[in-house]
Amino acid sequence: GAVTLADIGVPGALAQIADSLGYSARTVADMLDEFDPRHLPGSPWVYRPG
Repeated sequence: GAVTLADIGVPGALAQIADSLGYSARTVADMLDEFDPRHLPGSPWVYRPG
């Protein structure tokens, strides 16, 4: 079924996004330091709970 932000929480969602992009950062501010649009994946990302 659908997974909502309420299910995983903001820190969990940010961690999932960071992991999907290969980032070590866990805050939006720190993610900006690692962001490079040339390294964005071209394939869709699907949430798969661990």
